[in-house]
Amino acid sequence: MKTSACFVILMAAVTLLSANIPSEIDLVKCRDYFGNFKKDLSTVQLIEHDLVHGNWSTLSANGNQEKYYFNREGLLQVLHSGKDGQVTYHSTFWRVAEFDGQPFLVVSDDQRKEKLMQVDQTCEGITLRDVVSNEVFQLEYQPVRSTAKLNLTKAYMVGDWTNVSAMEVAERTPQVRGAFLQYQFSTDGTFSRHYGNHTKRIVEIGSWEISNDGQFLLLHIAEGDNMESARSTQVIRVAQVDDHGLVLEQVMKTSDVNDFFGADNKTYAFIR
Repeated sequence: MKTSACFVILMAAVTLLSANIPSEIDLVKCRDYFGNFKKDLSTVQLIEHDLVHGNWSTLSANGNQEKYYFNREGLLQVLHSGKDGQVTYHSTFWRVAEFDGQPFLVVSDDQRKEKLMQVDQTCEGITLRDVVSNEVFQLEYQPVRSTAKLNLTKAYMVGDWTNVSAMEVAERTPQVRGAFLQYQFSTDGTFSRHYGNHTKRIVEIGSWEISNDGQFLLLHIAEGDNMESARSTQVIRVAQVDDHGLVLEQVMKTSDVNDFFGADNKTYAFIR
């Protein structure tokens, strides 16, 4: 029943939008990934290639920004940044489908509710039109960080990191005497985080990744010892990283590190 309903909606959309078929553009001249561009791609494959090989964002009138990271496996990660610098995270699923010669982006959530949007590629980015509400979204294109630079950032992250600023927090805040914060990032994409003080020690494990633009560290906190199930995802800005030092900025309100060391302590410096 659901497939039939979606098909009816799409066919209605095709009829309404048939007079506004997106014009073809020469993406080789508009995108930085032209070196990986294959000219024999179908319309659907071309849009999929475009979404995966770009960083996409929107900026609202009130100054809030959303970044979109389209994963090859169909995962869409969205980072919402407010004017206060705080970031929220959510993920959903995406695919591209073609009906009657027109491409549509299909975004669905965990409850399998789908949003269908007509796709129009431009040199500036991608225009999406919701076929139900007729609302228009403009995704601005930005080049992804080069593979070499992204891999270098990931390589720098691997290893054991000891926080040096937690000691300063302990000096100012007697109740966290003996405070410590440590990370271990492994090449297999797993991590562990140890933090606490002279009376309490907390250990968390999970998986980690760097966003395509190299700006954010995404920590998928495991549910207990089950690495296959993430209870939450935390977003941390990578302010600086090299072979010797790491600086992380807490840009997300959480109930662990932020609560333990205080919400005012946003930047943490680490050494190997």
